[in-house]
Amino acid sequence: GTLEKVSAKKAGLSGTIPPTIGMATKLEEIDLEESYNCGKKSKDWKRENCKGFSGTIPPEIGMATKLEEINTEKNVISGTLPASLALLSKLK
Repeated sequence: GTLEKVSAKKAGLSGTIPPTIGMATKLEEIDLEESYNCGKKSKDWKRENCKGFSGTIPPEIGMATKLEEINTEKNVISGTLPASLALLSKLK
């Protein structure tokens, strides 16, 4: 099979986007919207304690040349966008 879409929307995941994402040369979409893990809710629960995807977008993402969409809404992606995004001519 060929990986064309990564969807972790509201999946309760956290961590970083791995550099190996660039190896998915047929990848068209990455959807990580609201993919945070808040742990067990208690009376002291706060949204600020939720952890989603964090860190930077790895420069290797530029090797996924079929990529059309990246959604990291409501995560904690930081740093500057990699220059390799300019290689993604289909990116919306």
